[in-house]
Amino acid sequence: MRTHAEMPTDRSAFSPAALLARAALSLLHALVLMCGATARIFGRRPPRTFVGAPPSVPEHLGIVLAADEGAGATVAALARLVGWCAAAGVRRITVCDMHGVVQPSTAALRGALGGAAVVVAGGPFSPVDAGAQVRVVPAQAGREELVATARRLCRDVCDARLAVDAVDEAAVERSLAEAGDGGGGDGAPEPELVLQFCQPMILGGLLPWHCRYTQFAPMGRLRDATRPALLQTLADHSRVTQRHGK
Repeated sequence: MRTHAEMPTDRSAFSPAALLARAALSLLHALVLMCGATARIFGRRPPRTFVGAPPSVPEHLGIVLAADEGAGATVAALARLVGWCAAAGVRRITVCDMHGVVQPSTAALRGALGGAAVVVAGGPFSPVDAGAQVRVVPAQAGREELVATARRLCRDVCDARLAVDAVDEAAVERSLAEAGDGGGGDGAPEPELVLQFCQPMILGGLLPWHCRYTQFAPMGRLRDATRPALLQTLADHSRVTQRHGK
């Protein structure tokens, strides 16, 4: 039986090349661990807080509102939000009142705004540049215009003013514009940005033709809205580039 001293030894395992390879692998492993730790540390940075006016603001801003408080508190919180939007430079604001809390309280909203914005009826915006304008529409907004569009197209076909084959996408869009659906037919463009104070998957009173190119931003609860959060959202939107499939 051979003793330990007599056992054959693989001297190649202790050659300079093998030792150098082991050192290189150990160094590489250490670098990988350092990179992972660095990524985790910098990945925990707090979110950016925007300070100051955003570079640009939407010409038409939408607010989808699912009220979770009484009318008084909702109107007060909405007035603060609309005032911040107006101060940032937004000129047209459509509020989709999903639960019908704000619509009966437009007079209270007008008083709470104190001149920060003009409250218009639920129809078209005023074509006159009167500063910031805000309108409140119900969750069913736009459906009447869709029915009116269908009836108008049917009458045009029956009266031989329009051929059946001419009822295409362009004809429907023209008819919707004539109905004043609030998505461009009243002089206001589609809302570029919609603030969702509701569940993220809810469009409120906005229909598909109202928001073809709209960006949606979940904002949490209305009572928790803050001016820095609004300005940050507006600033983020100003950096968005839409190519529309091109």
